Amino acid sequence: MPSHRAWWFALLVVQIVIALAGLAIGIGILLGTGFATPSPDFFADRDVRGVAIMVFGAFSALTAFCLMRGHRLALAWSALGSILLIGWTHRVTVAVGQHSPVGVFFMALAVLQLVFVLLVLGIDRGVPAPARPAPLPEAGPEQDDLDH
Repeated sequence: MPSHRAWWFALLVVQIVIALAGLAIGIGILLGTGFATPSPDFFADRDVRGVAIMVFGAFSALTAFCLMRGHRLALAWSALGSILLIGWTHRVTVAVGQHSPVGVFFMALAVLQLVFVLLVLGIDRGVPAPARPAPLPEAGPEQDDLDH
């Protein structure tokens, strides 16, 4: 079983990949469509998706920096970022009505990121079994008198 440090490093790599891909793909979407693409649905607008992917990329870059610095909230930010990215990707897929390779890519990375956060937190070690309570004493004649 890999060590805590290996899971932490894997989480950092996924954070950096999301950051670089988010910034690059977001800029590519914005440069490819310009800012004049109206859409009746807010989530289906390509410009909104491009800016959102850039925001997720910037958030992942900040979280990767915090992970490298050992900030105490870095794991919470990483979990929050992955949950928001999963939600956003799902919502955009529903709004657009089809799966895109970019959406599948970011959904997979977000799920992987959340799994690595849980592994860094030690979910792979399991929950220790609770201690067994002491057995109750058997009822004797003095305890039967309470019924009367």
